[in-house]
Amino acid sequence: LILMDMNLPGMNGLEATARIKAASPNCSIVALTADVFAPQDSVREGKLDDFLSKPIDRLALIRLLNRYLPASG
Repeated sequence: LILMDMNLPGMNGLEATARIKAASPNCSIVALTADVFAPQDSVREGKLDDFLSKPIDRLALIRLLNRYLPASG
């Protein structure tokens, strides 16, 4: 699971995501962004797996981690 900041220096988060997905298509990538509308299209188009808006809500993060990371036991 990768939590991807969408505002990276030198490369935007979607470009970084495309490169990672090309090398590791099964890797889950979740956008972290203050813009809640922009990543919705990318999720629908399959470029991103999900997104969290900033500031990050602790319960939303826990739900997301539970969804993407298997429980250990």
